[in-house]
Amino acid sequence: MAIDSELDLDQLAQSEAEYGQMSSLERTSTGLESPPIFIVGSPRSGTTVLGKCLAANSRCNMGEESFFMMHFWHIFSDLHSGMNWRNWAPIANMVDEQTLIELIGDFSDKIFSTLVAQKPGADTYVDQTQWYGSIAPFIDKVYPDARYLHILRDGREVTRSLRVLSDNGSRWAGTNFEDSVTIWRTQVENCLKIREATPERYTEVDYQDLVMDSESAIREICERLGLEYEFQMLTPLRTPISDPTREDYKVLSPSREKTTQWPKEWSSTDQSVFQEIAGGLMKQLKYDRR
Repeated sequence: MAIDSELDLDQLAQSEAEYGQMSSLERTSTGLESPPIFIVGSPRSGTTVLGKCLAANSRCNMGEESFFMMHFWHIFSDLHSGMNWRNWAPIANMVDEQTLIELIGDFSDKIFSTLVAQKPGADTYVDQTQWYGSIAPFIDKVYPDARYLHILRDGREVTRSLRVLSDNGSRWAGTNFEDSVTIWRTQVENCLKIREATPERYTEVDYQDLVMDSESAIREICERLGLEYEFQMLTPLRTPISDPTREDYKVLSPSREKTTQWPKEWSSTDQSVFQEIAGGLMKQLKYDRR
């Protein structure tokens, strides 16, 4: 069964880790040669192509979305900390919090370092699991030096794309219009909390800047991350990708996409619902002025 059909929308979109609720315990050292880079944001915002750009750097390597840290978060929060509807913490008396974090970290290190080692000369792991933005406070306990790239895209375009995916059977993209809008708002709000908590390890990337002025955007990202800019990092942006949100299902080169206003297929009711759910965030991000 495909991963998409197994995803639990409620868990992914609503099981946030809060910075204020997490203890001060964290790993004192990791088994990775260089701090990992996590690309976060709403799905359908460009996390995949941004990850491919980073992975094209000679120092970086990346695989598919890993997802497994979502499950570790639930072990930590539900089974150890008792963050469940019964307040049960069945393993709290079997293993202390610090030991659990170390065990989770050792497991993660093994997976990430093995992937990095597959590319000669690479020393940095890049993960493009966008949902990790909702559990960044937990990831910080495992990787206190983790770096985050948050890619932002106009919520109208994201919602439109999610609705097409939903219509094609991807339940995680939202069972209705309201769900899809909420996914964008929730994921973006979670990622903005990273900016507030750890601004020194957070970098914001605008999707339009990435596809319309690619070299400048990638150079700025490299400078922020301490990487040397390499020309091949632009290759993923020049390679046509499949985009099922287009009516003709033809390939789309991201560099040709432009920001739109309201999607033409949206009714006035759709526009009102979007404004009610996400209008405030759109204004905060200044998308309402475009």
